Amino acid sequence: MCGEDSKEVAGWPIDRIEQAVSPTEDQRHLLDDFANASIRASQAIKEACPTTVSFAPTGRLDAMQKRLQGMAEAISIVSPPLDKFYAALTDEQKARLNAANGTQDTTKSLANCGAVGNSTQWPQDRVERAVRPTAEQQGKLDALKAAMADAADRLAKACPASLPATPSARLEAISMRLDTMITSVKGVRGALDDFYNSLTDEQKAQFNLIGRQPARQSGL
Repeated sequence: MCGEDSKEVAGWPIDRIEQAVSPTEDQRHLLDDFANASIRASQAIKEACPTTVSFAPTGRLDAMQKRLQGMAEAISIVSPPLDKFYAALTDEQKARLNAANGTQDTTKSLANCGAVGNSTQWPQDRVERAVRPTAEQQGKLDALKAAMADAADRLAKACPASLPATPSARLEAISMRLDTMITSVKGVRGALDDFYNSLTDEQKAQFNLIGRQPARQSGL
């Protein structure tokens, strides 16, 4: 979560935008304000990016939530100056800026959205083999699986078939997706805590080993 996705929010190509719209002096001031906001947004994202890897799934979920909240904060930083800059453009300039978004960037954004949904795939059989849950633990594990399935459904519905063409609407779509992801993390957290806290130290150690696999495989 600390890689390409951040470019959707703070990695705006200011030079390319300037070349596309050829801003007037007043518009250039607004573009400078937006560029400065992008720098602040990048810092917010950087500060939310974990510097260490947690071995416990609860710690990894905490790191994920912090990262998502950092992205949401970054959007709140860049949206107002972007809206002001975009509103100051002529229709022709807006058309050029919209075209500058590029089909390739949109394709990457949609791919990232799908990848997030895939990360909620739940390795039920692997977990059961690893921790050998008691009957009581099995009930908590089933509840966790249901919470993960609900999160996957939320994320799938939040993934747009196509991204809006205008920068402001595109940021809004990303913001809505982030809100859904944060809600999903919070929804999973209670069930994960309940299950994880019911495990013995040995079971926790085995569960942690599953979580150390890549997220796209383990879902944790």
